[in-house]
Amino acid sequence: GDDLNLHYQPIMDTNSNKVKGFEALLRWSDKDLGNIEPDEFISLAEETGQIVPLGKWVLNSALKQLSIWHREFDDELVMSINISCIQMHTTFAEQLSAMLNFYNIQPKSIALEITESSMIFKHGEVRQALDDISALGVELHLDDFGTGYSSLSMLHDLPISTVKLDKSFVHGTYKGSEAIVQATYAICEKLGLKVVAEGVETETQKAFLTSCGYQYLQGFLFSKPIPPDEVEMRFLSSR
Repeated sequence: GDDLNLHYQPIMDTNSNKVKGFEALLRWSDKDLGNIEPDEFISLAEETGQIVPLGKWVLNSALKQLSIWHREFDDELVMSINISCIQMHTTFAEQLSAMLNFYNIQPKSIALEITESSMIFKHGEVRQALDDISALGVELHLDDFGTGYSSLSMLHDLPISTVKLDKSFVHGTYKGSEAIVQATYAICEKLGLKVVAEGVETETQKAFLTSCGYQYLQGFLFSKPIPPDEVEMRFLSSR
């Protein structure tokens, strides 16, 4: 039947040339339809409200996996998990806290990735949930930075620790991409934020990003999202 599972994409620390952590990414393979693109079923799940139970399953599965890797390989590894603003209800932080306790994971080992576009609703319930999550000591990462709205004011205004530069800038899709790559790093440094560049596919991109000061990189140059056993073989067992 339908098969939902998580794949993990490494986030590399260029200073040590080691893996800093992983982003958990949902994969859905259907026996008739084959692999279904995450964008397709995530937006469908958001529209139908299924994102709440689905999101809970993802969170639970990723935390469970991290607890195994902490025990067996390295307790410094960090797990990034994407969160939809529809999941950001008032009791979200309590549920997260209970899961962290259950799996015996330190809050600092978890990062929740929220997209800029979902932050247009940055008042009321969502805002409270973000503050509660941050108060737990869990990191909040702003995903797809530079593609949404009111980016700079949001950096200032929300309890975010890390910015993920959207891959379109890394690929040089826009006129002025290089300037945006440099400016994003400069702004984040001034605001005391960490920054991760996504979508790194070539040595040239890696060299440019490193020269701009980027320490954390993610992309096909290092690995596509892969299942847990492959992660262990390629990135963890040699540590």
